[in-house]
Amino acid sequence: MNTALQNAKGPAEAATSPDRGSAPHPTKEKAMNKTETISNSSTKKATDAAVAAAMKRLENDIRELMHMSDIAAETFDEIGSVVDSGSNDVTYRFTNHEMDQMAFLVNNVASRCTSLHRAFEAAYQGEVMS
Repeated sequence: MNTALQNAKGPAEAATSPDRGSAPHPTKEKAMNKTETISNSSTKKATDAAVAAAMKRLENDIRELMHMSDIAAETFDEIGSVVDSGSNDVTYRFTNHEMDQMAFLVNNVASRCTSLHRAFEAAYQGEVMS
């Protein structure tokens, strides 16, 4: 390389060439590139057996949810009367008692779904919810 290029101001001649003013610091470089594996001993991964056992405990909750959703569907089919308005809309007419029944059933099914979801997430981690 000629002296004119060496004395010229500007970037290094190629991106791969080191900057003339900076010498690598081996100790600093090693510290910056050091990889540490951090593990928290209090967080343990659930074993397959623990997950399977926790999942088996969910069977009753799943069956109860299925049963309540069947009751809600049957009740919806049996109560109330359809009022045809002549358009694409369908209106149901419920008595106050029928509306209370439907509100109870729908909210019960929704609550069971939420509880089952939480229990499933815990079981996946091998935990048992009380």
